[in-house]
Amino acid sequence: MNLPFYLGAVVFEDDKSNAEKIINLCNENGIAYKKLELCEESIKFRVSISQARRARTLAKENGIELREIGKKGALALVFRLKKRAGLIVGAIIAITLLVYSSGLVWDIRIEGASNVSERELKKVFAECGLSVGAKIKDIDCDVLENQILILSDEISWVSVNLRKNVANVEIRELDFAPPSEEDDFLYSNVVASREGVIVGFGEIDGRPTVKIGDAVCKGQLLISGIEGGDGKPLRLLKASGEVFAEVEETIEIEIPQKYIKKVTKNQIKSEKSLIFFKNEIKFFSNCRNSEATCDKIEVIENLYVKDKRLPVALKTVKYIEYEESELSRTKSEMQALALRGLNQKINKDLKDAEILEKSISFIEAEDSLTLVCKIKCISNIASPRPLT
Repeated sequence: MNLPFYLGAVVFEDDKSNAEKIINLCNENGIAYKKLELCEESIKFRVSISQARRARTLAKENGIELREIGKKGALALVFRLKKRAGLIVGAIIAITLLVYSSGLVWDIRIEGASNVSERELKKVFAECGLSVGAKIKDIDCDVLENQILILSDEISWVSVNLRKNVANVEIRELDFAPPSEEDDFLYSNVVASREGVIVGFGEIDGRPTVKIGDAVCKGQLLISGIEGGDGKPLRLLKASGEVFAEVEETIEIEIPQKYIKKVTKNQIKSEKSLIFFKNEIKFFSNCRNSEATCDKIEVIENLYVKDKRLPVALKTVKYIEYEESELSRTKSEMQALALRGLNQKINKDLKDAEILEKSISFIEAEDSLTLVCKIKCISNIASPRPLT
């Protein structure tokens, strides 16, 4: 390997008519050259950086003006980067941070969480010593798993595996049974939750006290949790079952005519910051004072290399100014809103009922409109009550 050329070379160009003079001049004065190219109208060749000045001087003494058209090699690269010192410093900082962070946790990936939010889980993990930025050498997975199970009341099983800079956490949540009024007591009756006319029964456990066609009022006994009598010993049990009745419901939806609406104005402030592990570094801020009537929008963009998440994120906070304006609804708009609210309430409160009849009327006031809906439906009115 020719070391002077490896360190750097200068590319010269001149007219093709001077090719013979240039070659003889270099050979007579011991100037090494490489990659000689004869083009249609010019000659190109390379001379090492250490001999370039001498070659240019000798050529000028012989009436030849060599034109420098570029530099090649390691020294040439250094000269080019010298004007871009920030790039070199940035590369050095990046390499330093990469070496420093190689022994830290970059990301935590959780599997098996459905009812518990990842934010709550990561808070529990952090209290046990597992967080982004934690030292991998200080983490004992067996000890960590036991600490998580002790600290959390919502996890029944957990497994932590460290793979390079990523902590993979697999959990199983405790299976909580839905709350039920029937579970609060040992013996019970079943009473009517509202008034109506009995039209049918579902599966029953206990002694029915009403029959089809009976009109019942709210709180009336439907299924007794006491069996026996007439000379037979009394026995207490947990009465249950379904009792269907034809009932009437009245739903009222009131819509005000005037309402307040937020009208967005201009973005008055923005902040940008770099999050590295747990550290946040602000590097841009619009210093205008934010008004009291502002919405704050925060966006965090995590950086990835392929599918691997880096411990670096860009955070942008925007403050959007708005003003509140009082607007007025038309009659048709109020009716449409009331009908939408009615449908939502029926779908929520009467989703298991069979609707037989429905009548709707509107009552207009000076500054509002009220929808009144009367519904006749078949619904389960059985409600368990403790037997004391």
